[in-house]
Amino acid sequence: MRLVVARCEVVYTGRLTARLPEAVRLLMLKADGSFLVHDDAGGYRPLNCIRREFRPQPGIVLGGHWCLAVR
Repeated sequence: MRLVVARCEVVYTGRLTARLPEAVRLLMLKADGSFLVHDDAGGYRPLNCIRREFRPQPGIVLGGHWCLAVR
């Protein structure tokens, strides 16, 4: 498992489209291939969860922001 704490904006496009505004987030990359996004407002449920195998593509810098593409 990898844990990343970052101030970031999350934009998800897939079966549905979701946007989480910029805030401090806990990003969890789990060994089973899932990817979870949590906030610091308490609670244990993730704000966004990708359960399929997570294979990040190389990071891209757009407008001074680092982007992570998940395929």
